[in-house]
Amino acid sequence: MKKRKKRGILVGAVVIFGVFGACFGKKIKHLYISLNSFKDENLAYTFQHTPEIQPTKKISKGENTFQFLKEENIVLSDGFSFEDVYYPFEKFMENTKTSAMLVIKDDIIKYEKYFFGGDEHTLFSSNSMGKSFVSALMGIAISQGYIGSVEEPIGKYIKEFIGTELENIPIKACLQMASGIDFDEDRDMSGFSLRTLMGSPAMKVISKYGVQEEPFTYRRYLSINTEILGQVITNATGQSLGEYMEKNLWKKIEGCLLDIKQRDRTCHGGIKRFSQGLRSFCQTVFE
Repeated sequence: MKKRKKRGILVGAVVIFGVFGACFGKKIKHLYISLNSFKDENLAYTFQHTPEIQPTKKISKGENTFQFLKEENIVLSDGFSFEDVYYPFEKFMENTKTSAMLVIKDDIIKYEKYFFGGDEHTLFSSNSMGKSFVSALMGIAISQGYIGSVEEPIGKYIKEFIGTELENIPIKACLQMASGIDFDEDRDMSGFSLRTLMGSPAMKVISKYGVQEEPFTYRRYLSINTEILGQVITNATGQSLGEYMEKNLWKKIEGCLLDIKQRDRTCHGGIKRFSQGLRSFCQTVFE
C-alpha cells in the first residue's frame, strides 16, 4: 500500500512538472537566456547577437540606400582631455568596452575600427538610442492626425491607465522624461523586465506604479516613459511600432537594413542596426 502511494505521488509530481514545463518552459528558458545575456562578461556578445537571443522583426530598407565613401584610416590622436583629465585613446576604448569606433566627415569614413569580434556587417544594438526613433514617430503620428497633440493625456490612448494616477500625465511629460512616475531605473527595471519577459503586458505592469511628483517637476531618466510613448503610437495608429516605423520613417530615409525587437519593449531600446545606419536618421532630423 505504501509503495503504491509513493508511486502515485511520484507519478502526480511528474505530471505536474510536465504540465508546468509545457506551459512555461519556453518562457523560463527565454527568461534565463535574457537575464544571463546581460551579465557583464556577456554584454559585448549580447549587443552584437541580440536577434539570436530575443525575437526580432525585420524593418526593411527603402529602394535608395545611402553608402558612405571610405578612405584609409587616418591616424588619430594618442588621447584627449576632458575636465582637466587626460585619457589615452587605446586605454579609453578598453575601459569603456567600446564595440565600434567610427570617425565620419562630409559623408566619408575617415576612421573605422571594430572590437570584440564585430565588423562592418555586424548588427549592433542601439540600446537607448532607439528612443530617438520613438520620439520622431510621435511627431509623425501627430502630423498625420492620429494623435491630437503632445498636451493630451496618455490615458486617452492607453486604457490600462484609466482610473489610475497615470491617466492625466501629458504625452509631453513622457517625451521630456518628466512624467513624475514613481519608478526608479536602477531599483525597479529588473522587476519590470522579469514580469514582462514572463508575459505580463507592459502597460498593465506600469499602471501599478504611482506618481512620485507632479509632471514637469523634475527630469528623471525612465525607460518606461518611452515604453508608454510607443504604446500610445501603437494604439493611436492601429499599427505595431515596427510597421509604422518601416512605412513612415525608415523607408523614407536613405537608411540601412535593420532589425527591431518584436516584443512590446521595442520602444525603449530595441533597434538593431549597422553602426553606420544612424547617420541617415540624424541627417533627416537635422534637415
